[in-house]
Amino acid sequence: MSILRKGGSDIVFASRDATAVNDPEDVEWVVNAPSSLRRCGGQGDILCGASAAFLARSSCSPACCVAAACTLTRSSAVRAFAELGRSSTASDMLHYVPKVMLDMFPSA
Repeated sequence: MSILRKGGSDIVFASRDATAVNDPEDVEWVVNAPSSLRRCGGQGDILCGASAAFLARSSCSPACCVAAACTLTRSSAVRAFAELGRSSTASDMLHYVPKVMLDMFPSA
């Protein structure tokens, strides 16, 4: 089971057993990648789609895939905001997804 809490820092919590308390194998990832000053509607949709894509195409853990999707979404938002300011939308962010992917995974 993996849970994502979006916020100033995105936190991904992963547990192999949802009923266990303080399991030493539980994992918590904190994503502190810069994000834009504008949080617009639709960013969650991009995050969800990126998470699904990483889960489908990667052999990494679900928590790792969600953390990568958080970084991708945040970085795309930063680039859209840098160009368009407060008028940037989720649709504008999509333009930057391929470029951010190349930055994150240059050998892919």
